[in-house]
Amino acid sequence: MMMRPLFLILLSFVLLLSACSGDSPEAGMREWLEAALQTDGLKLADRTCSRQISAVQSAGAMNSAFLILGQMFLGQQVNIQSDLGQLRFETVSNSDGTARVRVSGEIRIAFMGTFQVTPINYTADMVFENNRWKWCGP
Repeated sequence: MMMRPLFLILLSFVLLLSACSGDSPEAGMREWLEAALQTDGLKLADRTCSRQISAVQSAGAMNSAFLILGQMFLGQQVNIQSDLGQLRFETVSNSDGTARVRVSGEIRIAFMGTFQVTPINYTADMVFENNRWKWCGP
């Protein structure tokens, strides 16, 4: 089925790959993940460190191409919805402008009348850059 490969590509993109004084590593990671799932390129760029920006741009271009292909085959826009409510974000280390954030729990993604619940146990590197916590790799 065409939707399953699209879902797997989107999930892979998310896993390979969050401006105020109240910003935290957890908030940065949550925003980055939301932006990736919603394919919000501007927010994704804002929450990605300078070292990883070109890798995220390349993955984003590939993801966009698959979404466009899906739209062409289905004859309608592909609307992806996600729910991060069952995820926990925990800073496991934080020192000198770098942090590691563990994301665990379940993520729910739905599109085209189907849904999938996927367990997540992922730790991301975050850096404090330009007054914001930004995702900087696994």
